[in-house]
Amino acid sequence: MAFIFVLFFSMTACFAQSFPPDSVWTFAFDDGGDEYFYDAIEVEDGYLLCGEAREWNALVGEALLVKIDREGDLVWSRRYPHERNRRFKRILRPYVSVELAGEYVAPNSQANGLFFLSVLDGDSITGYDPGYTDGRQQQLAHFSNFFNEEWTFIYSARSSDTSSAIVLETWTLSDSSRQVFATSTLNECRGVVYSFDGEAFYGRRTNPQGHSDGFVLRRNMNNQYDYETFGGDQSDDFRASVRHYPDSVICFVGGTYSYSHGGSDLWLEFVNVPLLETSQTRHYGGLSYEDGVEVVNAEDSGYIIAGNFSSEDIEFEQSDFWLLKVDDDGDSVWSVLAGGAEADRCDGMIETENGFLLYGASQSFSAPGWDGCAMLIEYVPDLVAVPSTLNFGPVAVGDSTMRTLNLINSGSNTLTVNSLSGAVAYHAQFSGPVTIAVGDTLAVSIYFAPTTAGTQIDTLTVASDALSGEKNVRCLGAGSAADADERPLVPTEFALYPPYPNPFNAQTVIEFDLAHESDVKLDLYDATGRLARTVLDDQRGAGAYRVTLNANGLASGSYFVTLTAGQFHATQKVLVVK
Repeated sequence: MAFIFVLFFSMTACFAQSFPPDSVWTFAFDDGGDEYFYDAIEVEDGYLLCGEAREWNALVGEALLVKIDREGDLVWSRRYPHERNRRFKRILRPYVSVELAGEYVAPNSQANGLFFLSVLDGDSITGYDPGYTDGRQQQLAHFSNFFNEEWTFIYSARSSDTSSAIVLETWTLSDSSRQVFATSTLNECRGVVYSFDGEAFYGRRTNPQGHSDGFVLRRNMNNQYDYETFGGDQSDDFRASVRHYPDSVICFVGGTYSYSHGGSDLWLEFVNVPLLETSQTRHYGGLSYEDGVEVVNAEDSGYIIAGNFSSEDIEFEQSDFWLLKVDDDGDSVWSVLAGGAEADRCDGMIETENGFLLYGASQSFSAPGWDGCAMLIEYVPDLVAVPSTLNFGPVAVGDSTMRTLNLINSGSNTLTVNSLSGAVAYHAQFSGPVTIAVGDTLAVSIYFAPTTAGTQIDTLTVASDALSGEKNVRCLGAGSAADADERPLVPTEFALYPPYPNPFNAQTVIEFDLAHESDVKLDLYDATGRLARTVLDDQRGAGAYRVTLNANGLASGSYFVTLTAGQFHATQKVLVVK
């Protein structure tokens, strides 16, 4: 088969990637047993996810196709029974139809053949089977369509426990062919990445010590190939790749035990593919299980990686979906964890118009068993109002006083504030709409001019396009006669306000209210739940307080500020960006 090289171009929205995206929604699909999503595509009005539906605790099942809308709600689901067990593994939409490739599955859940399906008009499904089924276990790694005339399958074909091959199978409307190469000990091909002078297959191979290495097999345009292994003295695996344009370096991601401390780490390996030489290596993780399953080029620079993350001393069965960004050198920029209390397993990711759809399976949203799971994580606008309560104190009737309300864009996309309304006794000096850039603050003057004596409590509503919706700001003041008590009002409730600024680079201010004298502790925890710093540990009387948190010694990432005052507990999230 002549080598075909295709350039793939995509258009994505311009959004700020210096700040991490936010989890928008989670979709879990339960069809009465165990369900798994293995691939996904974005369509005009939502997303299609393909995979497998099994009876509970069964090893094999039926091919599954699910459609959800852009809000993460189920539109329809379809199972495709067959006399042989099978599952969808890859889905793409090159032209009008949606095309799927999958595996016939043996009773022990090992793949033993290939099938091809075309979904027409989003409803009726027509099946084709161009695959060779010669009794060997065949595990699909890649499926592509070239100009609607030629379909390519790349898979591993294992004939024994110690011998396997990489197979490139091509099917046209009138013929099919197959090339078999690398027939020694290569175990699993995970995928292929195209370059200007050929293509590179990658995955993992078993070494003589019984561990696995990541491998890269390069085939040039003259149909010549060679390969190299990468890794250490434990098990390592390449699961996804992306080109580093414009040079010939390719970033491979996967999991490694060689660089971990009792578990698996996410592994990044930058390989000069023509030379099959490592240019640099990075790994991330704690004391448990982390890996990478998909990687794409970031809109500005660096890479976005999806994978799995287990906190320290927690087994993989309690893992979360993990999305992180690294720069061109592989150094961490930000990371996001999303999931429930039980196991959440990410098997892949696709880019959406303004973020990323992660998919796989989860045990967090039903019991027992696994649900097919998808999580949308987008660059979104979000709003923090600081302070959340404006305390004006006593003001003489006929006079006025002003407090500043800070509206902070704490999200990851431009925010628009449309109006401030609802307060009768309080006036906002605001004329909207006003846009706020990521990380910036809009300072709004709020005036209190009492016309009658007595306490006046009202609510100011901030309407915007923030992900979290409208914000309510409590306004508290009192009109007084000239000889009234001028003492400031004492807080009547405990409160911990959002830190400002947030995100921050050097320092941020934490404000809190105490309704009565209490033992106060203010702690800072990192994203894994470990105590990073005790900011305050003291006894304080009733009143409003401000504490400065310095970022010295803190790495970039998400943290949580926790206030404990007697029986009162509250937490606010902060983001350090350096």
